[in-house]
Amino acid sequence: AEGYAGFPEALRPAALEMVRYENAFVDLFDGAEPPPLDPHKLAALPEDAWERARIVLHPLLRLFDFVYPVHRLRFDAGRAEGPLDAPPPRAPVKLALFRAGEIIRFEELGDTAFALLSALGRGEPLVPACDRLAEALPADEAEALAAQVGPWFQEWTAHRWIVDVRLDGDAAPAP
Repeated sequence: AEGYAGFPEALRPAALEMVRYENAFVDLFDGAEPPPLDPHKLAALPEDAWERARIVLHPLLRLFDFVYPVHRLRFDAGRAEGPLDAPPPRAPVKLALFRAGEIIRFEELGDTAFALLSALGRGEPLVPACDRLAEALPADEAEALAAQVGPWFQEWTAHRWIVDVRLDGDAAPAP
């Protein structure tokens, strides 16, 4: 897609983001579903384990930091009567794209939630990742972060974005 010369220059940045978004649909739809997170494993974790616990995200979860609201453009394109001939307005958005059953869904994320999920996806342990994020936030937002992590974790688990919690030395799940 990067080398495709057919995109009008004014539409090229948005078109390339749309291609990345559309390509993710293929991976998500056809990808294998890992086993769900075992709630007994969470309950058995000692309190101090969260300092070193590594959250394993669903291998099909895709996180995007887009300049254009491609998820809305995709929806609008389905109802449009002709091709897009003017660049869409820039409207930065952070998205999580995931599969729920047989349906591909998206969730818009706030900057801090996106940053935390990204850190967890890179293998950062939960508490250190939260601490690092909090250091970069104004005091009131850092305080709010502590209250948000629990509800986020519950939401992300309900969406099946979290498939495991591993401590150092735990074996990686089989592919």
